[in-house]
Amino acid sequence: MKEVVLFPHSALPEKDFRRLLDIFGSMVICKPWYLKPNEYEKEIRIIYPDESRRPKEDFIRLLDEYKNWIQIQGKENALFFLIEDSLKPLEEDYKKLKVLIKKGKEDVKEEESLRWHLILHCLAEYETSQLEIDSEIERLKKESSPLKDLFESEKDLKSMFEDVISSKIEPALDERILRKVLEAWIGLFGSSIPKDATLVTISRDVFFFVKSLFEEFLIGDFSEKKEIFPEEDAHFLKINFPVLSVEKDRIAGFISGKNLIYVKGEGS
Repeated sequence: MKEVVLFPHSALPEKDFRRLLDIFGSMVICKPWYLKPNEYEKEIRIIYPDESRRPKEDFIRLLDEYKNWIQIQGKENALFFLIEDSLKPLEEDYKKLKVLIKKGKEDVKEEESLRWHLILHCLAEYETSQLEIDSEIERLKKESSPLKDLFESEKDLKSMFEDVISSKIEPALDERILRKVLEAWIGLFGSSIPKDATLVTISRDVFFFVKSLFEEFLIGDFSEKKEIFPEEDAHFLKINFPVLSVEKDRIAGFISGKNLIYVKGEGS
């Protein structure tokens, strides 16, 4: 049986974890160093990066300093700013942070590993909070609100509810951020994943980004780009990627020959 690997999730709320485990029976989760597993995650196999990629023990302190710095700067999200290259030359304080990241790093590989760990730690925090918000939204939608008697109409209540929700939802991960996230995940775990593994995601954005990216390397007759049509049912979207030799792109090269399954949300 092909190994089922969560991609690129390094942490999931228990509700989503149980749902996937019920579907696949067994699976693997990949965690960057120093990201502690939840108790329920210990029921499955956990993969960590190679020991040579482990940041020094002051990583947690650095991560906390980075998050504190983000708050001081008034930035909304640590993950988004970490990947927002265009801001770097404009921020004097960012230069100081960059020195902090570089401090004590002996080579490019070590600095690269550190950046990848920062990205995946921030991603785990971002995804967990977003999924919990989504779950709470669905719960509230199904329940009768105790506030309904305070509003003249159901429309007024709905408007207030939507305002509160929109204030809590982070912006979606755009293609630039998805590329950096997937490159970090593949950089740390790619060599540990079987070539014929089945990758499972609960992110529609991840699924269609990978699909679109891989299509760039499928050249058909008359040099036209070929489109991939996923298999679909009520609960899944699935692509069996063909084997291609792709040296120019780390993500496309990794996904070659693998299956990618998007598990739709319960309300989809």
